Amino acid sequence: VKSLGGGEGFLGFFLQSNYEIKQIKPDLHRQFVQSMTVCLRQIWGYKQLVLDVEKLRAEAFDDGNLQHEMQLLELWTLLQPDRPLLTRVTKQWQDIGFQGEDPKTDFRGMGILGLQNLVYFAREFGSAAKHILSHSHHPRFGHITALSCDTPSVRYSFAIVGINLTHMAY
Repeated sequence: VKSLGGGEGFLGFFLQSNYEIKQIKPDLHRQFVQSMTVCLRQIWGYKQLVLDVEKLRAEAFDDGNLQHEMQLLELWTLLQPDRPLLTRVTKQWQDIGFQGEDPKTDFRGMGILGLQNLVYFAREFGSAAKHILSHSHHPRFGHITALSCDTPSVRYSFAIVGINLTHMAY
């Protein structure tokens, strides 16, 4: 969990105020004070995490931001280590499941959070990520069959599914 930063001062003030209002004697009720402190730190940490995640979701992918570009290239390298990317804007991105030639347009709904989750999955679970990616290209198993017989099956796109899973978890 991230450091509470400016929250430590507030947390101390909050605890002290509550002790005075509720007439709790910290020396007499040590276990309560310790438990209350732990609980409030967890609540504060969770609130901070929610704010941090929302900040990432709201941050649009910016092709002028070197960090964003480096993360995007890292994703390519992790998923396609034996295939160099020819140019930044290319149909090659469709091979890992983006919709067009420029993947930045696919991050609209989830911002940089979508990219960071894809990179994390590819980095930490590389074997599984590559297996799922190859599965998405399979002529039979890489398709999702519609419930209705009138609707043809569609191929699932690795990157788009990853971004959608990020949205569902968000």
